[in-house]
Amino acid sequence: MFRMLLTTLCIAIAVCPPHVVGQESTETSWTGTLDARGTKLRLEMVITLAEEKLTGEMRSLDQGNARLELAELKLNSKSLSFVIPEIGAKFKGKISEQGTLVKGTFSQNGIQLPLTLSRNEPSADTPRKESNEKLKEAWIGELNMGIMKPVMQFRITTLTSGETRAYFDSVTEGRTGFDATWAIDGDQLRFDVAPIKLKYRGTLNEAGDAAEGTWSQGGRDVPLKLEKRPTEYSSVNVWKNRPQRPVAPFPYENREVTFENKIDNVVLAGTLTIPKQPGQHPVVVLISGSGAQDRDETLMEHKPFLVLADYLSRRGIAVLRYD
Repeated sequence: MFRMLLTTLCIAIAVCPPHVVGQESTETSWTGTLDARGTKLRLEMVITLAEEKLTGEMRSLDQGNARLELAELKLNSKSLSFVIPEIGAKFKGKISEQGTLVKGTFSQNGIQLPLTLSRNEPSADTPRKESNEKLKEAWIGELNMGIMKPVMQFRITTLTSGETRAYFDSVTEGRTGFDATWAIDGDQLRFDVAPIKLKYRGTLNEAGDAAEGTWSQGGRDVPLKLEKRPTEYSSVNVWKNRPQRPVAPFPYENREVTFENKIDNVVLAGTLTIPKQPGQHPVVVLISGSGAQDRDETLMEHKPFLVLADYLSRRGIAVLRYD
C-alpha cells in the first residue's frame, strides 16, 4: 500500500477581479493542473468578493469532496495569493498583463511546484467549466485487506478531441489522480499504473458492467471485483470527519527545517514545533515506520504525527517530525 506525500491539484478557482470592489458579489473562474510525481488531484476553489471582502473555499473532488477554507487571501491586478491552513499549503502567483493567466508556485511540506492557472469566465446561465476532461466511466471496487477494505477506483475520461485518459484513485487513502493506461480486449479488462507499479487484470461479465480479476502490486496478488458506474465514487467529507485534526492558530511556533543525511547524501525536510514559553524545552523526534511517508504520517486522511506534535507542544515539549 502507499501513503500521501503531497496534496496535488487540478484546480478550478473562482476569483474576483480588483475592479469590482464595492459592487455586488462577483466571481471569475480559473483552471489549472499541478503535476507532482505522476499524481494529479482535482480541486475546485471559489473565492467571492462581497461587501469589499474576499472569502474563499476549496473543494477536493478526489478526496471525498472535502472542503477547506482559504486564508490570507490577496488579489489585485498583478498577483493572487492564499494559504490553506488545514493542509499547510500556500500559493503565490503573478497575473499576466492580459489577465488570462496566473503563473506561480504551490508549496506544501517544504516542496515547491510550479502552477499556472488559466482564466475561464462562465456566463450567468452556463455552469462553471471545471475541466476539458469529462468522465466517461468509473470502475470501482473494495480491496479485501483483512480488517480493512479500502475503495479503489479507475476513472476513464474523454477529452474534447475524443481521446481518452485513465487515472487511478485509492479513494480511502486519499491518494488520487495517478496516471494509468487501460484497454478492453474481448472480455479482458486491463489497467496499468506505472508510477506505483500496479496492475489489474480482470474478466468482464456478459453485460460488460463488472469484472472479476486480480490486483497486483509489490509482489502481492489480491482478488478484486470492479463494477462500472457512470459517476465517480462519492464519499463523506474526510476533513470535517476528523475532529482530532488541529486547526490554526497554534500556541506554539511552527518552524520549517531541513537536515542532511550525509551517509545517503539526501536532505530531509520537516517541521519543528517549539513551545512559546521561555527557557529550554525537552524534544521528541517522531520517526515513521517502513515505506514512503510524509511528516504527519498521513494515512486515510488521519494525521497522527500532527496530532501528537500538537498535543506535546501545547504542554511544553518541542517536537520534530519529518518527511
